[in-house]
Amino acid sequence: MTRPWLDLHAPDARASLYLRAVGKRKISGATLPAQGLRCYLRVQPQNLAAYRNLCHFPDDGRLPATYPHVMAFDLQLQLLTRADFPFPLLGLVHLYNGIEVYRPLGGVDGLHVQVWAENLQPHAKGGTFDLISEARDGLGLLWRETSRMLVRGLKLDAPAREASEPDSMKSTETTGLDATAMPPVTEPARATPTTELDATAVPPLEEPADIAAMAAPEPADTDGPTRLVEATRWYADGDIGRRYAKVAGDYNPIHLSALSARLFGFPSAIAHGMWNQAMALAALRTHLPKAGYCFEVDFHKPVRLPAEVVLSASPAGPSGTLRLEGKEQRLHMSGRWTAL
Repeated sequence: MTRPWLDLHAPDARASLYLRAVGKRKISGATLPAQGLRCYLRVQPQNLAAYRNLCHFPDDGRLPATYPHVMAFDLQLQLLTRADFPFPLLGLVHLYNGIEVYRPLGGVDGLHVQVWAENLQPHAKGGTFDLISEARDGLGLLWRETSRMLVRGLKLDAPAREASEPDSMKSTETTGLDATAMPPVTEPARATPTTELDATAVPPLEEPADIAAMAAPEPADTDGPTRLVEATRWYADGDIGRRYAKVAGDYNPIHLSALSARLFGFPSAIAHGMWNQAMALAALRTHLPKAGYCFEVDFHKPVRLPAEVVLSASPAGPSGTLRLEGKEQRLHMSGRWTAL
């Protein structure tokens, strides 16, 4: 299929995008828009420096592999809050995030970014879709991100995904939007004829039980030949959600304070999953080449703030695995890196 594109001079103002998000409370359909959005986005040096400092990336002349996500965030918001997008932004659950780096991200002043949604599939808790973001320079494709999102309460007339499916369906991290081994889609799922669904009628997530129920079984024990060892640990303080939101633009209430998180069923604020992924990538940067790799993570139980977490990983090499765990080996995130 030839995808139609809407070319933008710049994304709409972030405040207006969040107002649109708050205004949409109902699932209005089950067909993803075919049109994607495209825009040339410049690197903001002060924002990049703040991101590096917050996520512990060195200033080595290359963009952190997670930073194009920050650049694309407003464009993603604009896509997800369009009038023809069928799902409310608030309440989406971020299951998986995969980043592919095709060439070194050095010497980048700006990127041609495009975003679209695809791969609508049934899930035991509703339905999922993939939010795709790509970044290009003058030579072609440079970077690609796949974010798998769960829409709770959506009804599709096809067999639901089983929780035991491998790779990209092993996770749950709730987000405000907050790819290898993913099968191609040959035919979009069809909606079961129903009345319009009210997203507010979907029961709020009770942390941690309901979130854990959405996740696949935890990865196999790491006592085999690639036993994981502690790579680093860090302390996520109570205001890390607000500090990350200021830099990355993701002001989901579940990350900002205990008071705002309680409105969505959480006893305390939780850390952004994308901050955890960025921290892990920064800590493991010497494990990875400068380009030609995929770094993907599955989100499990949220990191309730404040908390100390431990990152364990396999040795440096063309492929490996990682785990982010908290108190009593509570699994927050699992992942892997592979060569492209």
